[in-house]
Amino acid sequence: MSVIEQIESFKFGHTPIETKALVNVGCGFDIPTGSYVTGKYGESILNGGCGYFVVVAGGANNYKTAVMFYMMTTLMERLGYYTSGNFYDTEENAFIESLNRLLLQNPNVTDPEMINTNRLLITDKVLYSGNEFFEKLKSDLEKKALDKKNKITLPFVDRLGNNIRSHVPTASAIDSISDFSSDDVDEQLDDNELGSSKQLTAHMKQGLVKTNMIVRIPQLCGKTNNYMFMTAQVGSKIEMNPMQPSPKQLTHMKQGEIIKGCSSKLISLANVTWAARNARVFNNQRTKMPEYPKTNVDGVEGDTDLMAVNYQTWRSKTGPSAYTLELIISQKDGLLPTLTEFNLMKTSNRFGISGNEMNYFTPFLPDVKLSRTVLRSKIDTNERLRRAINISSEMCQLKELHRHEDVMCTPEELVQDLVAKGYNIEQLLDTVGWWSPLEANQQTPFLSTLDLLKMRAGTYHPYWMSNT
Repeated sequence: MSVIEQIESFKFGHTPIETKALVNVGCGFDIPTGSYVTGKYGESILNGGCGYFVVVAGGANNYKTAVMFYMMTTLMERLGYYTSGNFYDTEENAFIESLNRLLLQNPNVTDPEMINTNRLLITDKVLYSGNEFFEKLKSDLEKKALDKKNKITLPFVDRLGNNIRSHVPTASAIDSISDFSSDDVDEQLDDNELGSSKQLTAHMKQGLVKTNMIVRIPQLCGKTNNYMFMTAQVGSKIEMNPMQPSPKQLTHMKQGEIIKGCSSKLISLANVTWAARNARVFNNQRTKMPEYPKTNVDGVEGDTDLMAVNYQTWRSKTGPSAYTLELIISQKDGLLPTLTEFNLMKTSNRFGISGNEMNYFTPFLPDVKLSRTVLRSKIDTNERLRRAINISSEMCQLKELHRHEDVMCTPEELVQDLVAKGYNIEQLLDTVGWWSPLEANQQTPFLSTLDLLKMRAGTYHPYWMSNT
């Protein structure tokens, strides 16, 4: 056999999906978990956000479910109306009314009937045991994998410059994997005394069942375009020898910190694991009311509705580990993406915030006057303001992570130079920065943050905009 023949015989071939699509969900999640790729028309598409396997971990009262639900429903919205989902509640705490409220308050969702129309199904252990849920999910995904006709078109291109085709997307969630259980193990636990050797055996078997399921998920989801979300509970390991503690599972986990009821496979196989730390009431030090009230007359002293929670990437396959993002969460309304993005800017030396501490504005909208007591209400009612804050916060993260430094500038410089080139800022704000499949028929023009920076540098002009 010649050398060339030997080389040819050893070739395995490329993976059929050349870009593994991560879905943009905003709220500061996209930039640290992704990178920009060039689209068919020279546009810069951010491939970041939620991949096929996302874990949200943390202790109690860190709003894991709210964060995961935001990610899932935003993803379903942006992938298109044909995207369906299933939410499996292992803790039997998922109240439809509460989830519907979170859905209604998500500014990214235009389908408030997602649950009521069964596009998003909410199930729990009363309907399915853990193994029944997974077997049904696996069966459905295996059928989906065989469907060669039901496909969507991604904006990403292959090596030949053609748009990549993929299965119609679906989404799944388990809340939480720590309490996930199979019916045979549940029966064994019920039939034996607490603390008995047979109960110990049952717990070990439960761990094995979960591990076997977790190792199947990357392949199942990757080949079917299914996005899997899981929450997990974090606890402390009881050391048998406190003088010789076990090594940390990950560099950025605390000593003795573990995912309850799961092996380390959960973290190692997930695309990204976001871990919650240090939830705190987000109140103004002077008024003792929410730092950003919903209205300028909202709240009373001691109101604890608004919370700030640090989420850190314990492990990320598409970005840096140990990246920390402070999320702003309303106990009534769920995760607040634009307020989170604004807070990111404020805590980064007021990046992209012009004016003073009392009265300020974004350089994209200098006529929209802001203050602490009106910010949240104006965010809720002004789509251009939400877009301006999203762009500025992504610029802030790009600067923080030292990305695209060749075109980086401040939002003030960006606006000034784009206007000098003849661009209309309001037209640029009437865009979306997140990608969607072509079949979603997104009518609003696409313009990423990197596109804007390249427009300032003179290296890009939007394909959908006339040259005049």
